[in-house]
Amino acid sequence: MGSVSFILPCILGAFFFVALCYATPAPSPDLEFERCRNSSEIDVEVLMYCVHSEFQEDKLLETYRMYNTTRCVHCRNFCRKQETFLNCFRTFTGNVKDLSNKSRLMVPFFGRLFEEVIIKFCENESLMSAGYSHGEDGRCYKESRKSCGSHISPFNNMEDLAFCDKENTEYGEDNRKFTCQTLLEYLKCTETAADSCSDAVKNTHATTTSLLLNSETCGEYLA
Repeated sequence: MGSVSFILPCILGAFFFVALCYATPAPSPDLEFERCRNSSEIDVEVLMYCVHSEFQEDKLLETYRMYNTTRCVHCRNFCRKQETFLNCFRTFTGNVKDLSNKSRLMVPFFGRLFEEVIIKFCENESLMSAGYSHGEDGRCYKESRKSCGSHISPFNNMEDLAFCDKENTEYGEDNRKFTCQTLLEYLKCTETAADSCSDAVKNTHATTTSLLLNSETCGEYLA
C-alpha cells in the first residue's frame, strides 16, 4: 500500500480520495442509497487497481533508472505517468457521475479539482517532493499530516458527500464550498503542525495550500 499512501496526500495535500472511499459504511434503510454506494465501491476498486498498477516495483525501478538523482522516486514516477493517472480518474468520474443527482454536480467538481492539482503538482514537483522523501523530512511531513487528520473526517463519507442521494443526511446536494473550505482548514493545519520541520517541508505544505487557493475549481469558494 506504499504507493497508495503516497498518491493520496499528493493529490490535494490529500489527497485523500481513495482511502476515504473505503471508510466503513453505517447501516442504512435507504435502499436507493445502498444501491448507489455498492455501485460506487465497485468503481473505486477499479480506480485503485488503475492507480496501484503504475506503482509496481518494475515501474518504480524503471523510473529510478531514468531519474536516479530524484529525491522522490514515487513523485517522479507519478509525474512521468501523469497522463495515465489522469485517465484513471477520468474513467472513474465518467463511471460514477450519473449515480445520483448529487453525483452529477459533485463528481465533475471533484474531477476538475483533481486534474488541476495533479497538473500543478507536477509543475512544482521539485519543490514539493521534499515532503515525500525518505529520512527526517519525510517523517516530519507525514507526522504533520497525521496530526491534522480530524480536519478531513467529513471525507470519511464520500458516498453521502459526493456520490449518492440520501434521505436523511447532514449534507446538501451542493457541497462544493464545504469541500474547498474543509480542505483549506486541513492544509492550514498541516502548515502549523510542520513548524518544527525543515524549510523544505514547510515549502511543500505552503505550495500545496497555494495550489488550492489559486485553483480555478476552489478559488471562487475561498475568496
